[in-house]
Amino acid sequence: MRIATRGCTTSNLMPEQLSEFLALKNSVAQQHFVASDYNIELLRLFKLNHLFLLLRDPRDVLVSWYHHITRPDVPAWERNLYIAEAVITEEFYEKSTSARWGDLIFLAFPKFCVWIEDWLQTIESRKLTQIRIIRFTDLAAGGEAFWADVFSHINAELIPPKVHDPVASKHFRSGLSGVYKTEFNADQIQHCAEVMSAHPAVAAFF
Repeated sequence: MRIATRGCTTSNLMPEQLSEFLALKNSVAQQHFVASDYNIELLRLFKLNHLFLLLRDPRDVLVSWYHHITRPDVPAWERNLYIAEAVITEEFYEKSTSARWGDLIFLAFPKFCVWIEDWLQTIESRKLTQIRIIRFTDLAAGGEAFWADVFSHINAELIPPKVHDPVASKHFRSGLSGVYKTEFNADQIQHCAEVMSAHPAVAAFF
């Protein structure tokens, strides 16, 4: 179920929905909420003690997100949300493919890096040991040892996970790593590297 508002860089937890979620048994919620004081305080107040922060290379995130927001059925409200967040321009959907990539690399990518850096720094500075950081590459590789560690964090017995079939899905792609290398040109790759260098925690992590 949804426990946070929609958005790439502005999502916040919703107390009422969070309360409903915690009343459920054996439930999982996946959201993109930011590492704000407000959200961290709600996590504390609601005693949400088993969290996983899944981090993927922001360059691959950008590629995945590009295909997500350019799908044929993207609704108008979703477009307006991204424009309001300033992660795309108002003219984004009228631009060429190359110009769209330029928009995302210069507007969205720095915000994605800030989102990741804020979480890394918040977890370290506040010693939020209840939040387990998972690298996307480790998740993609899987393996019994990986899943045993995941289940031990929530004090649960290991249950073999159901493997997602990207071919059968109409909404998700394959989730590969390093796909940005085939989507970005040399200048775009260089620009992303420069942006990441301005966020040391992100550059060091990836």
